[in-house]
Amino acid sequence: MSNAIFDLESGMKYPYDAYEDGTVRQGDYADRIARGIINNLCDRRNIKWGFEHVDQDVRCEIVETLATIVREGEKEKLADALRRETMAIESQHELEAEVARLKSALEKVLTTSGKEEQSFDDFNIIRYVARKALTDITKNNPVISELRGNIADSEITGAKDDILRDKP
Repeated sequence: MSNAIFDLESGMKYPYDAYEDGTVRQGDYADRIARGIINNLCDRRNIKWGFEHVDQDVRCEIVETLATIVREGEKEKLADALRRETMAIESQHELEAEVARLKSALEKVLTTSGKEEQSFDDFNIIRYVARKALTDITKNNPVISELRGNIADSEITGAKDDILRDKP
């Protein structure tokens, strides 16, 4: 059993904020975590003595304050996940817009080129420029950077194939 599980279980068994008659406010997961933290601190040299002669109302306040911090931390965790997801979606939209712009540029190059050999050289230049642009867009976003190369290659190659197939 890990120390954290032991501390949580001990915090439930021997709640720091229990009244003299043994009753305790039940609370939620955050209260149980707060009691587990206090239990851990009470097991440490020199720290535990500071928790011994504390009035009941202060004990309850300490548990409530720690529980509130845990709940706020959970909200922050969820907000961070939402922010990361939003950034990924925004980056995906930016990436899709850039790929569309580059497909259009590629179409223009391939349809104005007289020789097929030349259009493949132009395609490679556009592909290089596209990869560079997409790298610039996504360099600060690790969520989307992994997708960058696959999307760029498949979208641009697909555009080239479509254009050459439709070319008279």
